[in-house]
Amino acid sequence: MDSERYDIIATMPPSTSDDKVLLMLQRLLVERFQLKLHWENRETSVYAMTLAGKGARLQEAKDETKPNVSFEPSGVAASSKSLDDLAGILTLLTGVPVVDMTGLRGLYDFQLEWRDRGEPIGVTSNIHPALGPDPSGPMAVLSSLKNIGLKAVAQKASLRFLIIDHAEKTPTDN
Repeated sequence: MDSERYDIIATMPPSTSDDKVLLMLQRLLVERFQLKLHWENRETSVYAMTLAGKGARLQEAKDETKPNVSFEPSGVAASSKSLDDLAGILTLLTGVPVVDMTGLRGLYDFQLEWRDRGEPIGVTSNIHPALGPDPSGPMAVLSSLKNIGLKAVAQKASLRFLIIDHAEKTPTDN
């Protein structure tokens, strides 16, 4: 299934919430691909995003009605995002699960930079063995957290995984 690509064309009312869209998409996949799946908790290696030294240096969101994320080769800037959202962004950027364990709630504006004119910045020598020594890789991204008073600590945690048990390669017709 990793190599197959499909076009899904669907319509829905403009006011449909994101949660409803995800439920509708799941139902479509179950129906058309005879998708069978289940959720499972597994112990896995993660990076726990925690408060560093003197605590977080975060700016509360200026406008909570306009969440935004912009990615650049040198970093990421976000507005009106939670720290759970930041953990998700870091997971996406590094390919390593990052979990928010700061205990902070609310929406924030933040900017992380891990490159300066193409050179990695803020890299520590504490490189996790599973990630390798590439200073422009995940550790450079995670090390940039110190600029906002946070840090990432390697540890084990129980995460919930979606397991796909079965899927047909050819979808059924409408």
